[in-house]
Amino acid sequence: MAGYTEIVDEVLKHKPKLEVTDEDGNTALILAATLNRIELVRKLVKAGAGVNNQNSDTGDTPLMRSSAFGTAECVTTLLELGADPNAQGKAGSTALMCAAYNNQIDCVRALLRWDASVDMIDRRGRTALYHAVAYEHFDIARLLTDHRADPDARDLEGLSPRMLAAKMSDSRWSLLFS
Repeated sequence: MAGYTEIVDEVLKHKPKLEVTDEDGNTALILAATLNRIELVRKLVKAGAGVNNQNSDTGDTPLMRSSAFGTAECVTTLLELGADPNAQGKAGSTALMCAAYNNQIDCVRALLRWDASVDMIDRRGRTALYHAVAYEHFDIARLLTDHRADPDARDLEGLSPRMLAAKMSDSRWSLLFS
């Protein structure tokens, strides 16, 4: 039996509509990025799939999904293919926020190498650093502060990463922002 890449090659010969979505709003490229199918990601983009096209329900891009699921190699591939590191979904999330929230430090590193903005805010006024602190992902928080993320940026409820860290029992957090 042929491997999936041979099957994909055969399907792509027939010029399918690559922006068709499944019942969850995902395009083929979003699914390929989510599953870390790097060769398939390359083939779909080469065939015309929009590297920044969003999930029709959530607004997630392939890069956001890849960042959330910890596929750093796929993150880099998407960025090389033209993915916008600062694109925002419907809730205002960015790929950097997705990586920080999901504790994907290798994805955070890759995004920072491609100049992802550390201080973009989502609809709740939260930054990637806020998400890293809120979910106690210390190494990511440290990496973001090393890239000048603002520990005093307040969300819509008036809370900042520094305020969240002050409530934690682990002394590393208070030292991080001292």
